[in-house]
Amino acid sequence: MPDRRGRNHRSGKRRSPNFSVVTTTPGLVLAIHERVAKYGYEALFTGERLTQGDVVGLMDPVRLEASLVRSCEAAISEGAAEAIVIGGGPLAVHEVALRSRFSIPIIEPVPVAVRLAAGRRPGAYQNGRLDV
Repeated sequence: MPDRRGRNHRSGKRRSPNFSVVTTTPGLVLAIHERVAKYGYEALFTGERLTQGDVVGLMDPVRLEASLVRSCEAAISEGAAEAIVIGGGPLAVHEVALRSRFSIPIIEPVPVAVRLAAGRRPGAYQNGRLDV
């Protein structure tokens, strides 16, 4: 049984946290679900949370950040997310502000992907694709 830190008392290994993806783009929902399934994380995925508001209104950085905050709050309170992945490159500028508001990890995917790629064995990048 995992403790509050996610450690299994028997093995001492840390389990992965439940996570949600917060995005502004309804068109990404299917792709998000497909990737979660492809990598075998369905059991940890608490779902995506879409920002609320019209697209034009969300072009304002203050409104966008407020909407992202509400979506993150919903991911935590309704979905029991223990980590949140920011879904969409343009949202990355808000990651620092979001991270300062929440006690759970807020993950910006591009730096994580770069760290992953840098740690891969030589030859992982072939035919214009990174083998992850």
